[in-house]
Amino acid sequence: MTNKSAQLLRTTILLLVLHLSLGKEADVDYNDYGVYEYSIPYENSIEDYSGISSPSSGKEIKQMDVSKVKKPNQIRLSYTEDATEMAITWTTNSVTHHEVVNYGLVEADLNYTAVSISHQFKWHWDAEKGGFVYHSGFIHECLMVNLVPGRIHFYQIQSNGESSPILKFVAAPEPGSRTPLSFLHTGDVGTFGTSVMITKNMMTRLEMKQHYHGMIHCGDMSYANKYGKERPIWSAQQLWNTWGQMIDPLASRMAYMVSPGNHEMDEYEARVKTGRYTLRGSSCLGTSDITRLEWVWFTSYQFPQTRTSTPVQLNGSGLTGL
Repeated sequence: MTNKSAQLLRTTILLLVLHLSLGKEADVDYNDYGVYEYSIPYENSIEDYSGISSPSSGKEIKQMDVSKVKKPNQIRLSYTEDATEMAITWTTNSVTHHEVVNYGLVEADLNYTAVSISHQFKWHWDAEKGGFVYHSGFIHECLMVNLVPGRIHFYQIQSNGESSPILKFVAAPEPGSRTPLSFLHTGDVGTFGTSVMITKNMMTRLEMKQHYHGMIHCGDMSYANKYGKERPIWSAQQLWNTWGQMIDPLASRMAYMVSPGNHEMDEYEARVKTGRYTLRGSSCLGTSDITRLEWVWFTSYQFPQTRTSTPVQLNGSGLTGL
């Protein structure tokens, strides 16, 4: 028996003793033992998904259990209004005193460090069960500063005792630049069979060296909230984790900008979305300057009485029910 095997056996016995003595399930780190494995089925073709037929998007894929994922996951970059900055978020199943992003212009010399703010939220109190229906993973947020506009930057996350691969992105062009801006655009995604296929298509575009400054996602992201009549009002919040992991190959390489849709509106006024994605403005209305692009986003679903075809007035602007 190798030293590693002996150590694993001793640890397993210790966990078993804890389980018997405390009378509850031992807190096993699934990642250390390789028990929990999860991946998005990007390589599947349309024949591998059931239920895809126009206009059906197919069944939802297997959902990720974020409580078992120790390594940084669901990485997402986003612009601020400063071309020398890039915001970043990621998720882990626990938190330590060392949650940082190292970054720089040279892959071999990540000479800047940004320290994260970490938080976790609970969702929907179930009085009958005496507990919350859902606990998020630990969501980490930090800001990379002193970037060189328009240049490639490399970064690596160190979080929860783990490290991400070294990744890269292009900072926003400097104000006044004549650099053409190119964005991918999507909406109504979810975690269905077609969702994976569309995400894979955009990943392929990046692999073909097509250059994009970012992604604009105009509403209806994970479909965790109020999907038809199949879910209760508090819904299946773990879908946010699956969706976040599905877009990770895109969102970790370019700014992924989001705005809310009706499936982000809930009885808590989209607090799940705003708990995961920090946006300027309210949960339903805001603006953002991205170099020469002025991005204005809104949804009238914050106002139930306006969900009609009749235009309503909001700060002097005519809106229709979306």
